[in-house]
Amino acid sequence: MAQLVARCTVNAKVVGSSPTPSVVNHSLLARWICDVLLGELKHRKRSISTVDPEGFALFIALVERGIITDYEGKKLLRQLLDQNIL
Repeated sequence: MAQLVARCTVNAKVVGSSPTPSVVNHSLLARWICDVLLGELKHRKRSISTVDPEGFALFIALVERGIITDYEGKKLLRQLLDQNIL
């Protein structure tokens, strides 16, 4: 899990096609990993090692910047996991 956090922190530099500052709210990232992501992975009987850190970093950047809300983020995360995109 520490590797996922580290890689998400480093890779949250791009949203869409334009570079953005690498400002990651570590408490937001920790909450999403511990509370949301791990629960959704457990429900799907998947390991955290199956999650693409770069994709998750981009996802977190969307939430952090307010492009999507927490509620929308949870729905989107479920869809991404169900379709094995993330």
